[in-house]
Amino acid sequence: MINWLSSYNYDFDIVSLSIQILLLICYCARKNMPVRQNYSFLHAMMANFLVSILDIISCELLAVWQQIPVVFLYFFNMAYFFMFAVRVWYMFDYVVEITRAYRWVTKKDRFLVALPCILYLALVITNPIHKGIFAIDSVKGYQSGFLYKGLYHLSYFYIGVSLLTVLNRIKKLSKRIVLGTISFNLVLLVGLIFRNAFPKTLVMGVFSTFSIFIIFLTALNPDIYYDQETKVFNKKAFETIITENLFKKYSFHLIVIKLRNFDALKTVYGINQILAAVESVGDWLSLQFPMVNVYYFGNGIFILSWRNTADFEEKIEKIITRCTEQWVARETEVTFSPAIAVIKPENIPQKAVDIIELIEYVIDNNMDYQDGGYLVVDEMIVGKMKRKRKVEKTIAKVLKENRMQAYFQPIYSTKQNKIVGAEALARIIDPEMGYVPPSEFIQIAEQNGSIMEMGRQIFERVCEFISQYDLKAMGMEFVNVNLSPAQCLNEHLAEEFKKIAEKYNVSLNMIDFEITETSIEDLLKIQAQMDNLKKEGATFSLDDFGTGTSNITRLLSLPLSVIKLDMSVVWSYFKGASKILPDLVNMFKKSNLRIVVEGVETKEMCDTLAEMGCDYEQGYFFSKPIPGEDFIKLISKETK
Repeated sequence: MINWLSSYNYDFDIVSLSIQILLLICYCARKNMPVRQNYSFLHAMMANFLVSILDIISCELLAVWQQIPVVFLYFFNMAYFFMFAVRVWYMFDYVVEITRAYRWVTKKDRFLVALPCILYLALVITNPIHKGIFAIDSVKGYQSGFLYKGLYHLSYFYIGVSLLTVLNRIKKLSKRIVLGTISFNLVLLVGLIFRNAFPKTLVMGVFSTFSIFIIFLTALNPDIYYDQETKVFNKKAFETIITENLFKKYSFHLIVIKLRNFDALKTVYGINQILAAVESVGDWLSLQFPMVNVYYFGNGIFILSWRNTADFEEKIEKIITRCTEQWVARETEVTFSPAIAVIKPENIPQKAVDIIELIEYVIDNNMDYQDGGYLVVDEMIVGKMKRKRKVEKTIAKVLKENRMQAYFQPIYSTKQNKIVGAEALARIIDPEMGYVPPSEFIQIAEQNGSIMEMGRQIFERVCEFISQYDLKAMGMEFVNVNLSPAQCLNEHLAEEFKKIAEKYNVSLNMIDFEITETSIEDLLKIQAQMDNLKKEGATFSLDDFGTGTSNITRLLSLPLSVIKLDMSVVWSYFKGASKILPDLVNMFKKSNLRIVVEGVETKEMCDTLAEMGCDYEQGYFFSKPIPGEDFIKLISKETK
């Protein structure tokens, strides 16, 4: 039992100090994000700890003030008031940082908000002169001055501004942040009221510590910013740190590391072994480059960011050298082959989301083709990424306005010596971007999921085209419509297409759906879709055969009528690079499948393929893909 000199009740402050010490140890023991909100929080904790210590020391000294030099009494009491104001400021500064209010607050506004705290600190420092906050009387000892209540008013002011800041940004903040910031400010408010009502009980330290504990639990949970597999920062941490770096106009490099064939390695070694090996990579990067922020985006992707712009080549050399050795994980030796890209400061976008988009673009489109060394992301790559974003916006706009166009490429029958069908091909012709190649927009639409709506609109254009012209009377037997892999997984596909066909009074026996080898990965689902559409009269073709790796037996188990041989197989034959084409034709003919060959561009190719036994031909020799009206003119002219 401690025999205190003063009559104050320190029980609450002692409990508060114990909790503060634990919080400081826990916080400092882990790696925290190098961002201002964390620095503000750490400063608030330290200020709060000093306020609690100084509160006890100053109260104890005042109990025996006659025996203590006046200069010491002034020093410790002024230190208490000073640190109290500093704590108030850092708690407010934390709110500004966690809400990212600095984005819309000017430097002038920030100075005006800081002015009350600056003025109060000036009053504390000059208190021995004016004695407005407190005085040490030679007879009565400690005496509160007319400015004493200013400390409470200062606290009320910053709590009020903090709450207004949160309310102003509430729509852009998560519930966790909103509840946390409002809660800890209300706790501080209650503490101030309680301290004012019971000045002999030192409870303010408990309330402020409780406020800090709320922040610790709600906003500073490390699990939110750490990848659980590698124990390094995750994508959310990357966005937070990089956003602050951009705002402060820091110059920094990024290194992107992609562990090649990551999915295949999980199959070879097993998921647990690979995850353990990835954790070893994360540990090595963190230890090797202690001044660098290391992030893991998942799926074998590491990102390094740092502000020193001079030594990125040295870092890359170390990474490449280390990856020539094996990583030992759970008594298994794993070999990773890294693909590395560097993004220099001049090519880094000015928004964190745009940087992430650029990283993902580089990973998906450039890094798989690296052969040793590393890729420097230049203006050309950045330009391609911007082009992709522009195409995405155009796709969204075109689909919203229902402006997808269908072009038609003739399909020639070698037996009837005439055009008997067509393949409908999606086209985008935008007033701003002009003609957008299918090689661009199809891949993007498949990645972002808009391929579903695109497929619906193209099918509707086809039905509209068939209903507008009497194609059968013109000798047309079918129109081919492409189905993407995503569409094939849509359980309501048959029902949706049936409704569209009925809307235009079109029979599905005029439609031949083309699927790719990728589409048949889920054999049961695609078979169910095919059966449902076949009941309505539709037929099916396998498109682009020769570009995939599917099992022939699986292919032949599907209700297919036609096999379309990809132009790469056809051109390879005519260039003399491969002689497999006749064997493929014979194999499928023996399976009672009709053969369509793509990429026919000359009379020689047309005649040779007909002699080989191909049933249909398609290519620029007959016509490039053309609008519906031009296609009608073409077949009308041929009929005449």
